[in-house]
Amino acid sequence: MLVMIALLFQWFRSDQREARRIDRAADRDGDAALAAYNARLKDLAEHGKRRDPDA
Repeated sequence: MLVMIALLFQWFRSDQREARRIDRAADRDGDAALAAYNARLKDLAEHGKRRDPDA
């Protein structure tokens, strides 16, 4: 049981470090990944409207 608790704690800390790293990268590049994702969603929505005139 102690080993499982230790592993969960390590996993939690690792996840926190990864989240901070991703946040720092987003701050440096102006959140380019989010902008690209939103642009892709917009493109998919527009493409769907052109394909299905009833939508």
